[in-house]
Amino acid sequence: MIILGVDPGDTTGISLMAFPDRKIMEVGLLELEDVFKYADDLVRRADQVACERYIISMRTVKASRRMDAFYATGWVMGTCRRFQTPFYLQTASDAKTAFPDFMLQDMHLRTPSPHTRDATRHALLAARRSGHSVYVSV
Repeated sequence: MIILGVDPGDTTGISLMAFPDRKIMEVGLLELEDVFKYADDLVRRADQVACERYIISMRTVKASRRMDAFYATGWVMGTCRRFQTPFYLQTASDAKTAFPDFMLQDMHLRTPSPHTRDATRHALLAARRSGHSVYVSV
């Protein structure tokens, strides 16, 4: 099973992972225009997509007034509908609680960017919800 994890934002993190092997096939950072450009290719390669549910709070309003996270989420969701790829929204807190940094490090899945780490967490959480055993201390 291949799962695309997405952390939408001003810069969108993506992590395309294969399960049950827990292998990162592709990881990267995309600006909004790149999300529009590469969404078809990424979604075609995935069996399902797990995206962070972007929630507006006082902290996020202060951090950015841009709407890129909503546009990226909507574009990926629409792409999933076109290709009939299952699309799931997950909260940041669920993903970070399930897979904190020390677990990512322990599994050799810690990526350099916080956005790609969050995308990887979403892929892992979706895999676990699909019945895969994902945490294996290496």
